[in-house]
Amino acid sequence: MLSISFPWWNNVELATELADQIWPYFYLFSFIAAILLCIRRVRFAGAYLGIVVAIIAFGGGVVSQRSAELQRLEAVKQRKAAEDADASIASLKQQLSTEVAERENLKDELKAAKSAATQMEQKLEEAQSRLDDTEAAASSNKSELDSHKEYGAVAQWTFDGSAVPRGGAGVAFGSPVAGWARNHITFVNDRPRCNCTDDDIEHFKLYINRFPKYPFPYYVLAVCLVQRQDSGWVAYAEKCLAIVEKTTQIDGHSPDHNLLKANVIHLLEHGGR
Repeated sequence: MLSISFPWWNNVELATELADQIWPYFYLFSFIAAILLCIRRVRFAGAYLGIVVAIIAFGGGVVSQRSAELQRLEAVKQRKAAEDADASIASLKQQLSTEVAERENLKDELKAAKSAATQMEQKLEEAQSRLDDTEAAASSNKSELDSHKEYGAVAQWTFDGSAVPRGGAGVAFGSPVAGWARNHITFVNDRPRCNCTDDDIEHFKLYINRFPKYPFPYYVLAVCLVQRQDSGWVAYAEKCLAIVEKTTQIDGHSPDHNLLKANVIHLLEHGGR
């Protein structure tokens, strides 16, 4: 089967351009044929004119029909391309909407994770606070226990060295300081008095060295040094206060320690007066 291919057959622009170019030639040849027919110089001018007209008309019709067909095909292609573009845009919009939704979900998850982390931090802080309180309580209990072990016996010793109040039987229950104030301190209206001689001062220092946790010799020595205008009294008064701060915290301590604490605080606050 014979197949003839023309460049303009599938090209709407070429077909349209060719159709526009054929019609002027049709008019030109028709004009020439009319002139020849009029002057009778060309034989068969009418037949020539008819053939030319038929050929040009046929060619122009074919070209015009093909041009119209190609235009319709081009319009179909454009509609198809537009539909594909619309479908692609719709798909992209759907994809974008999905990504936005996923991003919002991720934001919500991140927010929830941050909230959970904050709550966990608060719980950790609360747990740490409870642990610190427990450790502080344990440390306090240990300190109290250590103080009780270290000053428990001393806390029961009264001013005169007995392990019972001076209004009691006066028996020292294993107190090694019983009688330490005898011949050195007298009581006037239930208040201690001392001459603060050199012998007295040496005696008090001796008991301080032998029983450094027993607070009463510190106080009496501080009072004697105040009378002698010796500034060293402050160190003995402060040491006495440090001891009674511990002994008065122990259950069952002698009331004499409370009185001693009040006296030594007064002594320190008033500069020995």
